[in-house]
Amino acid sequence: SNDPQLVLDDGQFRVFSVIWRAVLQDTFPHRLLLVHAGPGCGKSQLSRALLWAMGGAVLLTATTNAAAKVIKGQTIWRALKINRTNVTKDLVSVGLAKLQDEFDQVRCLLVDEVSMMATSLLSCVDRRLRQAARPTPATNANLESAPPFGGFVVVLCGDFFQLPPVGGLPLYAADNDSNDTIKRFLLCELEAQHRCSGGSEADQRHRQRILDMR
Repeated sequence: SNDPQLVLDDGQFRVFSVIWRAVLQDTFPHRLLLVHAGPGCGKSQLSRALLWAMGGAVLLTATTNAAAKVIKGQTIWRALKINRTNVTKDLVSVGLAKLQDEFDQVRCLLVDEVSMMATSLLSCVDRRLRQAARPTPATNANLESAPPFGGFVVVLCGDFFQLPPVGGLPLYAADNDSNDTIKRFLLCELEAQHRCSGGSEADQRHRQRILDMR
């Protein structure tokens, strides 16, 4: 792109390329990615680039409404029609048909601020995407036999040094049912600091403050 706002650094471009290949190639081995990055390291920039390049093939979401607004997306709760009071409840009938229609063009789901995602929510996202993928009648009767996350490319973005989920186990908890699930995700680190990347003494002090707050 000629838009300077969409320029990616080397680290961002590497992650972008992996996601791009996963979306284009059904047989690409890395379809689940965990992008870990601190404040100012370009997670939002990566999201904007994906949206510019893929349009409706990528769905941008976040665990909180505030984070969703930053990336011009929606909450994961709204996108997947998850009941906050009963995250294990499957969709049926009209609700399921509507979800499947909305996901007809979607190839990639991005979820930002995953430090606040509980293990129970990740399990729900997995199951809901298996439903969204229009499973066969046999698979629909036994969603456990469907491909993980319905075969969609799933990108989790966040910083595990930030706030953990309220009333639930974080994804990095060792003793939980979703631990094996998160281990399937390819870890990608973004480290270059863009929020205060100047060489002045003031920028260096501010950059250090950001790192010290993690």
